[in-house]
Amino acid sequence: MHRLFNLRLSRPWFVACSVFVMTAVVAAMLIWHSEGQRLSEARTRVADMAGDHAQALQRGIERALSVTYAVAALVRQGNGTVRDYEAVATQMLPFYPGIAALGLSPGGIIGQVVPLQGNEKSIGFNQLQDIAQNKEALLARNTGKLTLAGPLQLVQGGLGVVGRLPVYLDDAQGKPNFWGFSYVTIRFPQALEAARLPLLADRGFSYELWRIVPDTGKKQTIAASGQGALDAPVERNLELPNGIWTLSVSPAKGWNDPLGLPLKTALGLLVCGLMAYMSKLLVELKAHEKGLEVVVQERTAEILATQRQLKATLDAIPDPLLELGLDGRYHGAHSPRADLPAVSADEAELSKNISDVFPPDAAAVVMAAVQEAHEKGWSNGRQFQLQRPHGQFWFELSVSRKPLSSGTEPRFMLLSRDITKRKRAEAQLELTAKVFEQSTEGIMIADAQRRIVQVNRAFTQISGYSLADVLGKTPRLSGPGRMADDFFSLVMTSLDTNGHWEGEARNRRKDGSSYPQWLSVTRVCDQRGTVTHFISIFRDITQNKEAEDRIRQLAHYDPLTGLPNRTLLADRSDHAISIAQRSGAPLTLIFLDLDH
Repeated sequence: MHRLFNLRLSRPWFVACSVFVMTAVVAAMLIWHSEGQRLSEARTRVADMAGDHAQALQRGIERALSVTYAVAALVRQGNGTVRDYEAVATQMLPFYPGIAALGLSPGGIIGQVVPLQGNEKSIGFNQLQDIAQNKEALLARNTGKLTLAGPLQLVQGGLGVVGRLPVYLDDAQGKPNFWGFSYVTIRFPQALEAARLPLLADRGFSYELWRIVPDTGKKQTIAASGQGALDAPVERNLELPNGIWTLSVSPAKGWNDPLGLPLKTALGLLVCGLMAYMSKLLVELKAHEKGLEVVVQERTAEILATQRQLKATLDAIPDPLLELGLDGRYHGAHSPRADLPAVSADEAELSKNISDVFPPDAAAVVMAAVQEAHEKGWSNGRQFQLQRPHGQFWFELSVSRKPLSSGTEPRFMLLSRDITKRKRAEAQLELTAKVFEQSTEGIMIADAQRRIVQVNRAFTQISGYSLADVLGKTPRLSGPGRMADDFFSLVMTSLDTNGHWEGEARNRRKDGSSYPQWLSVTRVCDQRGTVTHFISIFRDITQNKEAEDRIRQLAHYDPLTGLPNRTLLADRSDHAISIAQRSGAPLTLIFLDLDH
């Protein structure tokens, strides 16, 4: 008898422990899978953000390096001499922000630099003989390609990078000879401004911009948010002339979720404990006296069925459910979301009133909805806002009057739906609309049939056309030196092939005047790959074109008389001589003095 008693006593605990272990294993697997998915999504978001910053830095450095081609063209036009170099370079610098110096080094020795102030020490510096820079300089001279040296200590002081483009001039026999370099110096930290790396630190991320030094194979840190090592960072590469830079980014506080994992673990343990406890109760019920076994089983089955039905009904409701009296007193509460209830279990004590838990504004909205439901039988659509530990949340109320027997006080079932995401989406949509309307660049949106459906204010200001003028029409553009239809076909072919086109185009305003524009057209597709819209963004580049014409004018014409200068004469003469040499035709040059 004693042995049988011990067996009956130990069996419920054995079953409870077994259920606890099994549910714990299942909960652990679910938590592990959830954490893995969260980490994968987090790394994907950080990788996209790092790619945006890396591309911005690469575009900024490539734009700064592109000025060397313009200066090299002036050197070749002047056959090794650039008249008024300081004036020409000074006018070019504003179009290339971030450049610390722009210069020429005939034979590899720096002879001219703009601005001269602050760069005096670089005059006379031999780029082909300096130990720190001669490898990139020799590589540029031997390959004829643009190279980027650095980051390194500059002769004029400070840390920066130097881009060099070799310049070759044809000798009397038409063979190219090395003339020297057209170079640009970009000083740190100005070189990194395009990447806006401090924004990463402001958003709670640590970063490191680095490269592998070709000569030593060692890692060189270019910029970093701190001294410590990054926690499993994501990396994005920048392909620059003669080298690759890498941007590494990771969350400053690590990839772990300090709040989510303990919460999931606690919920898992709670479920395991509840399941174990319920299993223990079921086993104990089966151990009751034989005479009550049938009744207990029937009652237990009814209770379990009722519990499952009630739990299933309540769990099917994704929002907090409250039962209130007409005076605002709680009579019950249920919330399937432990992470964001409208009211916590502690707050929903039967002795408390809605005004004791909610702030005055929210309590007033709730009581107004209850009063409306008392008069009409229902109330929908009233909204209120709550500040919770997780942030600020919006809720929408649905209230119905609960049928009760006569002589009892009225009760109301109140469902508070979390509409925070909808509110944020509405705010985001409103913000997007403001950005669209306030943009200084013209924006035009066309549907899949290439009919215009929307334009912004900048479009109207630049082109003179209002939305009513262009709505439902097909855009027409003309490229430089092309017919409008041919250029439009070229753009659409590029969109069909690559999904994007960007370049210079010409268009006409409503008053008929023609103007140049820098145009970017993107094809937008849905999840199935079907084209839904085309987005065109453009800006008026008339002033840029005028500045380019002015630079060409200064290079080939005397600024005082407006007459062609020796540079233009030499260029035209070289061109005529080249044509005569290729065709074998005779060429005559007549020099006519002022006295005829």
